[in-house]
Parts: sequence; C-alpha cells; structure tokens
Amino acid sequence: MDTENLAAVCGLFCGACEFFRAGQDHTLPKRQEFLQRVAARLGYLALDSFRCDGCLGQGHLTPWCRNCEIKLCPALQFGMTRCSDCPDFPCLRVSNFNDDGMQHHAEVLKNLRRFKEIGVNNWAKQEEERWRCPQCGNSFAWYDRSCFHCGTKRPERLFPLPQPD
Repeated sequence: MDTENLAAVCGLFCGACEFFRAGQDHTLPKRQEFLQRVAARLGYLALDSFRCDGCLGQGHLTPWCRNCEIKLCPALQFGMTRCSDCPDFPCLRVSNFNDDGMQHHAEVLKNLRRFKEIGVNNWAKQEEERWRCPQCGNSFAWYDRSCFHCGTKRPERLFPLPQPD
C-alpha cells in the first residue's frame, strides 16, 4: 500500500488504527479477539465490517470512516485531498474533531500543519516509523498497551494512554 494513503483526509495516521491493523494482519489472534469484543459491544456491526484499507485506500472502510463528515466535506469535492489543502483550514469541523476528547484525534491539527511543512509522504513515513515496535518492527495501534506480536511495552514517544479503571 502507498504510505501516503495512510495520511487520512482529517490528519489521522490510518496505519495506527486498530481496525486497519487487524485488517492488514490476520495472524494476530489477540487482535481478532479484540475486534470480536468491539463488534459485540457495538452490537450492530458484523466483525467483517471492521476491515479497512485506510481513508484514501482503494477498498474497504470502517462504517464510521465511510460516513465521516470530514471526508464527506463539500470543500473536498473541489480537487482537494486533505483538510490541509483547504483555504479554510482549520475549519470548525476539523477543529471540533481535534478537540472531541479522543486522544488520537487530538493530533490532527498538528498533523495537518506538518503535511504543509514537510509533505504528506514524508509525514506518513515518519508516522510509520513512530508507530513501529522497537523490538520486532511490527506496528502499534493507537491504544495498544504492548505489541501484539512480541509483547514489548508501548514506547513513550506515542501519546500517553489513559490509566485503566
């Protein structure tokens, strides 16, 4: 997959999404168990609906990415690929998304500004490295506490996780 396609319209790094990761690596029984628990909790989604090829990939999207109000923004219909391309950036839509309380969303404004500074492809390559396990080289997902492949604890360079209840 083209690394640049992992830079979502909104500024998220799709390569750190647990649903993207699970769809790319079917050898992870723990991740499949995780997806089964999420599907059961949501109740209205089948497990196979979690398959995602990334926001700008050619293929499957999770239901919330498929119906994303940022991805469906009318401004993006005029030749823009990402919010960073828009003359109205940052708009209220993407600012509210950044500030909605989800830790992985809290980076989108910063990420979109980085797209402009260093280019989307360079940013995506940096993010791919940032989310890589230092022990085995496989990828972490946003809320992994440890690597699903080798068990290595989540690195400090990623955003801090909420403490378990």
